[in-house]
Amino acid sequence: FTEDIALFADQIAELTAVGGGDYPEALNEGFYQAVTNLAWRSEATKLLLILGDAPPEANNTNTPSYEETSRIAAEQNITIFTFGSDGLNTEGAFIFEQIALSGNGRFYFITDNPENSHGGATAVYVTNQLPALLLEVVQEMLNEQVP
Repeated sequence: FTEDIALFADQIAELTAVGGGDYPEALNEGFYQAVTNLAWRSEATKLLLILGDAPPEANNTNTPSYEETSRIAAEQNITIFTFGSDGLNTEGAFIFEQIALSGNGRFYFITDNPENSHGGATAVYVTNQLPALLLEVVQEMLNEQVP
């Protein structure tokens, strides 16, 4: 968490993707941990960015469903934007879209091939535009210019 927009922009610019290959992903667990275990300040603008390149695992009885976590996030006024990329199947794209809609955000699709997209995506972006897209979303949410 930070109040320093320039620091946030610098950190986003340094992001790189590594690993991968896990299919499906533990979306429900990560989503739940982000919503319930981070020190969200009640007076802050709360924005959660979820990125994934694979559909979520089937519901685990030890972790609440994405629907339940979405309700908890809404109660805490957390706005959620989801970003799916190549590897995310139709079911996964639907779930990412549902999470974004329930969080008053949007679903974006990131790809190396703009011909690949999912119908519910707000827009399709090529992979190398991801840092700029993340900053654009934050700037829009905060109504503040990001350096």
